[in-house]
Amino acid sequence: MSKSKNHIAQNQSPKWHRNGIKKLPPQRYGPLKGADPKFLRNMCFAEKHKKGLKEMQANNTNVMKAHAKATKALVKPKEVKPKDQRVPAASLTTLPCLPTPSSRVCSCLHSQGL
Repeated sequence: MSKSKNHIAQNQSPKWHRNGIKKLPPQRYGPLKGADPKFLRNMCFAEKHKKGLKEMQANNTNVMKAHAKATKALVKPKEVKPKDQRVPAASLTTLPCLPTPSSRVCSCLHSQGL
């Protein structure tokens, strides 16, 4: 008597989907095997002599700081004028809001028609 199936995929699909079937992240750089030899030589040379790049970046930050300092010196801050401390006369004529003991609602709200 021959055996029936040795492997079945009965419960596998739900198992796969339990954590979600994820897409592989794209690889940043492909394999360089079989690439142009001139390109590979140039890449090795560029990686070996990267020191100039760091110096250039440091110099660039210094230039930006100096530029920011110079523009700050050119722009003068505006003087802040003190605000008028006087109270307007209209606010003195309005009565304070006093609740009446019987209705517990402000009397000034009734007088304004609210």
